Amino acid sequence: MGVYNVSELKEDDFELLQKFSGINSIRLYRIDPVHASYTSNVVSVIYPKETPVLDIMDLLPKMSRWLDGTPQNMGNWISKEWLIQELTAIQNQPVPVSKGGIPLELANTVLQNNRELIVVGFDILQVPKYKMTIRIKF
Repeated sequence: MGVYNVSELKEDDFELLQKFSGINSIRLYRIDPVHASYTSNVVSVIYPKETPVLDIMDLLPKMSRWLDGTPQNMGNWISKEWLIQELTAIQNQPVPVSKGGIPLELANTVLQNNRELIVVGFDILQVPKYKMTIRIKF
C-alpha cells in the first residue's frame, strides 16, 4: 500500500486498509516485520469488523493462560509440556486489542517514539495481505 508521511495519525489514515475485503485483523508494529517475525514487535491488534477467527496475537496469550490453568493432558500425540514449550518460542505476551476502532493514542505514541509505524492487514489464515508504512513528517 505504500509509505505515508503524517505529523499525527487520525482515524481516516486507516480507512483504506479497513475497507479491503478479506482483512480479518490488522497489526501495528514498532519495526518492519520480516517473514519469520510477524509475532515480534507487535504493538496492537485491531479487528476492523466482527470475526469468528482470532488473530494469533490475541489467541496465544489466551492459550497460554488456559494451558497454565488446566490439569488436562493433551492426548496421545501432543503433550501439555510440548505445547507450552512451543508457545514460549513465540511472543505471546498480551497486546492491546481493539474491535472496530483504532487505538490512536497508542499508535501516535509509537509513531512519535519510533518515527515509524508499520500496519499490516491479515486474512483469516493469518497471511499478511496488505502493508502500510507510516512515517513521521517533519
